[in-house]
Amino acid sequence: RCIRLYTRHDHDLRPEFELPEIRRLDLAELLLTLHAAGLALPTLQFLDPPLPASLEAAEQLLTRLGALAGSGITEQGKRLARLPVHPRLGRLLSAGQEYGVGDAAAAAAALLSERDIRLAQRSLTGGRAQAEVAAPSDVVHLLELLELAQAGRLSRAALVREGLDPDAVARVERARRQLARLGGGDRGPRLRDGAAREQALQRALLAAYPDRVARRRPRPPGEAPEFILASGGSAVLAASSVAHEVELAVLIDVEDRTAAGGRGGRDSGRVLVRTASAIEADWLIELPGDSLKETTEGLWNPDAERVEVVRRLQYEQLVLTESRAVGDGADAAQGELLVAKVKAAGLQVFSDGEAYAQWAAKLAFLAEHCPEVGLRPPTTTELDAVLRALCGGRASFAELRSESLIAAVAAQLDRLLRSQGTPPAAPVAQLVARLAPDHL
Repeated sequence: RCIRLYTRHDHDLRPEFELPEIRRLDLAELLLTLHAAGLALPTLQFLDPPLPASLEAAEQLLTRLGALAGSGITEQGKRLARLPVHPRLGRLLSAGQEYGVGDAAAAAAALLSERDIRLAQRSLTGGRAQAEVAAPSDVVHLLELLELAQAGRLSRAALVREGLDPDAVARVERARRQLARLGGGDRGPRLRDGAAREQALQRALLAAYPDRVARRRPRPPGEAPEFILASGGSAVLAASSVAHEVELAVLIDVEDRTAAGGRGGRDSGRVLVRTASAIEADWLIELPGDSLKETTEGLWNPDAERVEVVRRLQYEQLVLTESRAVGDGADAAQGELLVAKVKAAGLQVFSDGEAYAQWAAKLAFLAEHCPEVGLRPPTTTELDAVLRALCGGRASFAELRSESLIAAVAAQLDRLLRSQGTPPAAPVAQLVARLAPDHL
């Protein structure tokens, strides 16, 4: 009989109750089942109600998989609900059929749903990839190992010598046959070329994990590869992965070690990626939803004293491509940025920018001592309107240095007086020069 002993400290730290399973697990499969059955979630009474955040995350995932649209289930969702697997794996099967690699997708789904067939992966160290093995996809690598075991009809001893678990290989093979029967035939043209099949399977994996897109972050030599996630945050690639040279990838098997702080070792307290698969940026266009978008932003180049336009192709928070060009002042955003920089420079960029403060003081003098003339300094709003007009269609200080701010403000005051029915007796600039000369 085994007796388990606990220290008092360990006992006191244990929670009084375990969290109910419905509050710990992914609810995507449950939510899809309810939608397929036409059951409204608010009408159901749970012993332990699911957390709103978990339901929201499940609904977002199903929407991204194409299973839900708005508040209703789609035809894709109905197909996924008929499969006895998680919606992610169901989407992997359906995408594999669409791309003509239904059999490979069934094998991949079996590998991902069962225990790892590699014995080293279940060691205390988590396994180590062979130094000479570098592949674009851990899943494709696992498929190759599985096909090797199947084709050679290896004995249990031979499988162990190859580093494979005979029982796990047998379970994966049974699951593969079942999933292949459930999935039906390929809906797209069946691919025969090896490279094309691998690429099609990688696209199917992306369709199943659209929320796990990540880009590799440059790291010093010798450090574990790190990925920046499109949803935010980062993750470290496990040493056992063969996808250590991939730049853009979908992260499939992810373990969050940050909450518990890990159990020691170099990967403790981090998000660890055990299985990854390379993707191409062009494939993201095919995914449902609006996660892929093009953005345009105006940035100030202080050295060149000009607006520059940065255009980005972005998947959620992940920048895929970025280009920078000289601004052309074609949109209001560039003009507003240039106005802000002109004001920050103290209006000195104009040909008469240094004299403007004294000229505005003359307008204040005339407003006080000659109110019948109707002249006054422009308000902040009026001055901003003048600056916007001067900066319109321009994007640099160099284009403004030949412009006269005083002439532009004088013209605006002239238009304002005429709109009020009190046209000035002479052009505003002449009135100011005559009534408030620099010297007598």
